[in-house]
Amino acid sequence: MDFVMLDSSAALADLCEEARASGRLGLDTEFLWERTYSPQICLAQVNVDNRVYLADPLDGVDLQPISELISDPAVEVVMHAPHADLVAFALRHGAEPVNTFDTQVTAGFTGLSAGLAYEKLVYEVTRQKVQPSESF
Repeated sequence: MDFVMLDSSAALADLCEEARASGRLGLDTEFLWERTYSPQICLAQVNVDNRVYLADPLDGVDLQPISELISDPAVEVVMHAPHADLVAFALRHGAEPVNTFDTQVTAGFTGLSAGLAYEKLVYEVTRQKVQPSESF
């Protein structure tokens, strides 16, 4: 899988403006929630117009622009089982989700199990396995 590593807060802010213009953002995070009261985001994986970007807040990239998109009713934020991700953005940046599309919940509404893991959901819908190189 090809991706672009965003190495600055300015680069992420520019990408978020592209997402705002397109009206859609795919988002996933990797986080730690051990020995802490709230999840600590360690990596943000962002998809804008079918391009994948990574932002590392542990390397100083400010995720505030993503929070602003989460709170923007004009931007659809597509996520899979986003509860912990949204808690992290709310606690750290004050994000209030207003236009979030949860693929896991949507699977339940279509007759699939509402608790499917992402890889299983992809397989159930497409009969294609997510390759290890396409997952973090």
